[in-house]
Amino acid sequence: MRSLLAVLFENDFSNNAHGWVTGRSCHVALNQIKIDFAQDNWYVEGDIKQQFPSVDHTILIKLLETGIEDQAFIDLVY
Repeated sequence: MRSLLAVLFENDFSNNAHGWVTGRSCHVALNQIKIDFAQDNWYVEGDIKQQFPSVDHTILIKLLETGIEDQAFIDLVY
């Protein structure tokens, strides 16, 4: 499933996305931060865990159906 989803949707991800993106990792993210924020000397830390407590499956399925015409695959998401 991950391979198919990557082929179909990775190009839609932000260049700043690193989780679950082929060829990117926490090390790549840390290097990007080091380069992009080298001139900064202070940071704000936050926890956004509660901002995304669940995924609306209706929206998720509609998004998946834009690129996948295989109902059996879509049914696996449920």
